[in-house]
Amino acid sequence: MSSLSVFPAPAPIGEVTLCEMNARLIAEDYSSAELSKYVPATQGIKYPSINGNKERSKTGNNLSSSMDQDWGSLVKREESISKKLLKVWHYKGISEMLHEVKKSKDEVPSWLWHVSNGTDAVIRWFLSLYGYIFPHLNLSREEMINVFSCVSSWKNSSIRAFAWHPHVAKFVVAWQDDSVRVYTLSSDLVPILEHKQQKAVSCLAWRPLSGSGLVVGCDSGLFVWTVDPLSPILRLGGSSVRHLSYPGHSPVTTVSWSPSGQLLVSGSPADSNLMVWDVALETATPLYRAGGGVSLTSWSPDERNVFTATPSSLFRVWETQTWTCEKWSNLAGACQAACWSPDGKILVFAVADEPALYSLQFQNIDDGRHNATVAKGARLAVRCADLTPHTWEDADGSVTLGGCVRSMAWDPFGERLAIIFKDDRKHAQELVAVFKTRLKPSFEIMPCGFVRGPPETVPQIITFQQDFKKGALLTVCWSDGSVSFIPLMFSPSSIGFFQNGVLKSQ
Repeated sequence: MSSLSVFPAPAPIGEVTLCEMNARLIAEDYSSAELSKYVPATQGIKYPSINGNKERSKTGNNLSSSMDQDWGSLVKREESISKKLLKVWHYKGISEMLHEVKKSKDEVPSWLWHVSNGTDAVIRWFLSLYGYIFPHLNLSREEMINVFSCVSSWKNSSIRAFAWHPHVAKFVVAWQDDSVRVYTLSSDLVPILEHKQQKAVSCLAWRPLSGSGLVVGCDSGLFVWTVDPLSPILRLGGSSVRHLSYPGHSPVTTVSWSPSGQLLVSGSPADSNLMVWDVALETATPLYRAGGGVSLTSWSPDERNVFTATPSSLFRVWETQTWTCEKWSNLAGACQAACWSPDGKILVFAVADEPALYSLQFQNIDDGRHNATVAKGARLAVRCADLTPHTWEDADGSVTLGGCVRSMAWDPFGERLAIIFKDDRKHAQELVAVFKTRLKPSFEIMPCGFVRGPPETVPQIITFQQDFKKGALLTVCWSDGSVSFIPLMFSPSSIGFFQNGVLKSQ
């Protein structure tokens, strides 16, 4: 079992990690560091310089105040109370609709006011009991997003979401001012996606097998954008977007496309429904299971399974042919992070209150109907890495790293696993740990090294470029709003690449 005690010592303060070469992470003094000395041409691509102070046009507003302003402008023009109540129910759910009836005593029939009053009292009693069982439901919407977003500190971070396109050399960044910007590596044009209801963006996902489809998850649901790569328009608006919402399904903090791009799943910590969307038809199918909400979703690369975590100590894996699920419960805490292997056969996950990584093996089993097979997971997870904190001594003193996981990402070849740790105050630690992984003949996790960013920064988001062929390109968004593109140069053990969980030759 791998542990942090066998890791090489991290780079000292004042240095920055540039790349991996010859199985070693290379760092230089921040003031003079030059990646070009080690990687003259990273696949012939020049990566843009992203700086939060330069990119942001304004500071993000308080979520509750900005949403109240937008809601007021949305409903104040309605002429009848019936239309107003219908709109409140659609956007905010039945509880808020009953509250609106109570406020509109002079505009509604007396019997409706009394019925609403009684019903509201019953619902509030039930919600108080439900909130006792699931304490996160007592959080404000902003705090809920802050806790369950994949960003280390969503509320204070300049960058609130980041996503690479699965097939094209471009990525998208959501900023604190609620603007979403698309960066294409072969172009200097940066389209900006803005909508008055697109507030508190917490997740992004490009549609597979599409060069233009992008979904944005935020406080008011989902926004599905069409970003034409050939269009010269730099500021996209209402004509390029569709708003998808479902009563009670907000804020949306996690989204995941099927590898074919036909279906989309979304989750909210405030809603126990896993929502399965047919985006083309703009329809949603809710899959209800207890657990107090859905905090994480991830579609397996072979399209057979969907992983979903809850804010409680259980997670599920849904089989996508029959949409039935297996459940793993009695964990040491809520599932904090999870990643599928490129072939969809291994799930690596970490729980919130235990310094360890676990793995689950999945295999295809004949379901006895129509010669079809379904993927079933092992009943017991295997502990595959010990993340107990370890201390290294250097000239500046000592540094302690490790502990519980905040977030993690696995590269498309399944050979590098990056992890952000959190400290005792649940803040991100200053370095990113990188493990080597091997899928065959048996699953192994081995030490690689630590990635250090610019001075006085901590990592907020980690991810990998999806179409990088000469190893893996680790992307780290830092707390100062900068983004590092760190090539991990190695020869993949698989001569090819994974597509929908199947190894293809290059």
